[in-house]
Amino acid sequence: MPDPQRYGIPGQPGLAPGDDARRGAPATGENVCRKCRGSGMIAGRRCEECDGTGRVVAGIGGG
Repeated sequence: MPDPQRYGIPGQPGLAPGDDARRGAPATGENVCRKCRGSGMIAGRRCEECDGTGRVVAGIGGG
């Protein structure tokens, strides 16, 4: 679990850099981070895309 003080994008609490929207937003779902492939780590460091969670919130198809 990410540190709640660190997690998120400045000015947009609750969003990791790789998130398309806030958790629970309509037409979104949790997905595995493409950058770290769900591990939360890249070369021994916290993944910046998902903030170390291994998951991102992604928009799902509509149409």
